[in-house]
Amino acid sequence: MLKFRKVEKKEDFIPILEWGKREDAYLFTPSFLLGKKRTLEENWTNYKNSEKTVFLVEKDLVVIGEVSYDLNFPLIMKKDKKTAWIGIVFPEAKGKGYGGVAMKFLEEKIKELGIERIELGCFEYNSRAYDFYKKLGYKEIGRLDKFTYYDNKWWQDIRMEKEFE
Repeated sequence: MLKFRKVEKKEDFIPILEWGKREDAYLFTPSFLLGKKRTLEENWTNYKNSEKTVFLVEKDLVVIGEVSYDLNFPLIMKKDKKTAWIGIVFPEAKGKGYGGVAMKFLEEKIKELGIERIELGCFEYNSRAYDFYKKLGYKEIGRLDKFTYYDNKWWQDIRMEKEFE
């Protein structure tokens, strides 16, 4: 059983900062942010001054991921409706079905807020994530060229959306 715990103190960002140091951080962090050393205090200050909500995902009292929504994300592609930008990171638990549970949790939280659509980005080289989002009903709405650099090549950020009735 997964537990979703809202980030409410700066120490909650410690596992998130640690994930940014992993060799596979390129799967969930754009290249222009890789290697940037932001302090715990900087992360906490930015979070408190944003419209972002982050939940740590725990299994058996161990943090295995994080999910978030942002109601004022500056890089939204379509700004015609109330939109939440979402992020989902499970560096410790890929392929175990937790992503589906986490997406359902996020979608329900966002619907409760009266938000009409979700937008997300998926790096072009992460076909596993792209297929996962498509399976959940997300549709591609555009691509941002040269968004992230990985394996000696520039890759696009694929933007996807899901609208609610």
